[in-house]
Amino acid sequence: MKDEPGGPATLRPDRAPTRVRTARFAIALVVVASLPVLAGVAERLNDGWQPQGDEAVIAWLTRDVLTSDSPLLGMPTTIGHTADDDAEVSPPHHWGPMQFWVLAVPQRLASDNPAGLQAGLLAFEVATVAGIVVFALRRSGRLGTLALLVPLTAAMWSLGRTTLSSIWNPDVSLLPLAFLLVTVWSLAEGDSAALPFAAVAASFVAQSNILYTPLVAVLVAWGAAGFAISRRESHDGDGDDGGGRTRLRRPIVATCVVLLVCWGSVLIEEIANRPGNVERVLQHALDEGGDHVGLTRATHVLARAVGGVPFWSHPLDSDRAALGLLARPSLATATLAIGLGVLMLTVFVRAWRRDPRGRALLGTALCGLAGSTLTTARLPLSFGVPPYRLRSFWITGSFALFAVAWVAGRRLAPMVTGAPLARARRLVPAGLAIALVAFATLGAAGRGQTPATRDASAIVDDLARTAAADLPDDGPYLAIKNVSPLRGIATGVLWGLERRGIDIRFPDEADSFAETYLSDLHGADGQSMPRLVLIDNASGYEPRDGERLVAHVEGSARRDDLIATLGNRSAARSPTTP
Repeated sequence: MKDEPGGPATLRPDRAPTRVRTARFAIALVVVASLPVLAGVAERLNDGWQPQGDEAVIAWLTRDVLTSDSPLLGMPTTIGHTADDDAEVSPPHHWGPMQFWVLAVPQRLASDNPAGLQAGLLAFEVATVAGIVVFALRRSGRLGTLALLVPLTAAMWSLGRTTLSSIWNPDVSLLPLAFLLVTVWSLAEGDSAALPFAAVAASFVAQSNILYTPLVAVLVAWGAAGFAISRRESHDGDGDDGGGRTRLRRPIVATCVVLLVCWGSVLIEEIANRPGNVERVLQHALDEGGDHVGLTRATHVLARAVGGVPFWSHPLDSDRAALGLLARPSLATATLAIGLGVLMLTVFVRAWRRDPRGRALLGTALCGLAGSTLTTARLPLSFGVPPYRLRSFWITGSFALFAVAWVAGRRLAPMVTGAPLARARRLVPAGLAIALVAFATLGAAGRGQTPATRDASAIVDDLARTAAADLPDDGPYLAIKNVSPLRGIATGVLWGLERRGIDIRFPDEADSFAETYLSDLHGADGQSMPRLVLIDNASGYEPRDGERLVAHVEGSARRDDLIATLGNRSAARSPTTP
């Protein structure tokens, strides 16, 4: 019996080897581009990394995903938060919990060992890089994929392997943002297979960091408009009688299912609570006082990103350097940026009918830059402008450079004929491959963990292990943080106790937005349980009657006199001598 048309027997002889070569090429690109992430994760595991501060809260909420207390929202956000806010009212949060879902299964498989969080992050980011490679190959082939990965790995070098291996929500959304740009580009070219993937990427980036909402909104709007335009042009050109609509049904249904899954918990929270998180976010955002970066200063960052030596192509790791980006650029940088912007807009307009592929790519790049500018303009200056708040430009700037180079290359290539073109076809891919390996190697060997981070992880692990062994039972214990320089370490210690089986609760009237959220999840009755007090020598805390020392660790990254002490007190127990 003969095989059906399109089955294995009807494949052309040259198809299978081509697919194998393409698969090998894609795997090699994924491995090389993932080197900074691999190096960062390996370093953290080798240094005995322990989550601290916000990362400890993320680990805590990730653990709750597989319980009846599964979080419905993302991390608490400082948007509009002031010291005068009512502690009993839950503050606004980032839109959703997708980050916790990604890390939950690996963490639980590792029995809550921090290595599980790193393994989950590594798998997620390598899968994200693989998605970037796959969709770039669909759009621009091998040469275009190489051209895209070169500036992207330059941005990864600038970010540093510590950032790329961080589970902190502003950091974990960076590579998914690059994936979102590639899938939106695919949508704008009419690729229906990109629909569910773009939905996942947009949902993850928006839920991880609320600051990226304007950027995601602009990209999603362009992707939807570009997809509709491209499909209409395709329909008009081939006289489609409805078969195209039938082929669209499956990806559209898949996209609707993806959106329902990604945003279901957010809808549940919004319906179940009054005011819901959306209302709280809008209220805090509208009521937020003080100065913002503003559109003028945001365009200064944009000018430096595209008109000067792009700041995402070299390390930028200080608040002072980030604030310098807001200053007025030099005349040469501003002129070059304006010229490049006018060129991009001109080519985009001319390509609207003549070159749909160029239109899709340049439109995505322009919307990415516009979204990053809007995001930066809305940043409040009350918290300063640390580098992480500008990092969307790291990704959108690198994508814009690729877009300009790729569209220009496609237009100039037909003008070059004969031997020069043949030589260029050999030399350009080789040069891009060398640049890709160079930037990936720089990223893997670049900025990593500092001695301060290593020492803090050691303190967290030692104190949590010692305290867990000395506590009289598994609790529950009411956790009180009376700290100053130990802010991040304290949260890490409490998480270390929780993962070792100690039941930690938080006071109903919490003194921070993070504790308020955890209090909502776990609840606490301060009158009926022992109290754990985490202090350091700078807090001026004096032991009370009935307290006893159960753990004591000295040491810090700066080698000053940092001491972490854990005390236990219960009205139900007989007082003991301190």
